[in-house]
Amino acid sequence: MVMNNDMKSECQRIGINLLLCRKRLGFQQEEIALHSGVSRSQISRIERGASNFKLKSLIMIAEAMNIDYREFFK
Repeated sequence: MVMNNDMKSECQRIGINLLLCRKRLGFQQEEIALHSGVSRSQISRIERGASNFKLKSLIMIAEAMNIDYREFFK
């Protein structure tokens, strides 16, 4: 699936929010990957806005960080 500019911008915004939450809480990508079941490389792609991702992945990442997944959408 090719992302249009609006979708890409939204993915980048969500990725930045994920990155900021992860850093604020002091987690490494590897820790989140271990506890979420989402690969470290996929987490990296999401944080860079380089990946079209599933909501399920965001929920799994948020659960590993013990936060509400909606934090990524603010």
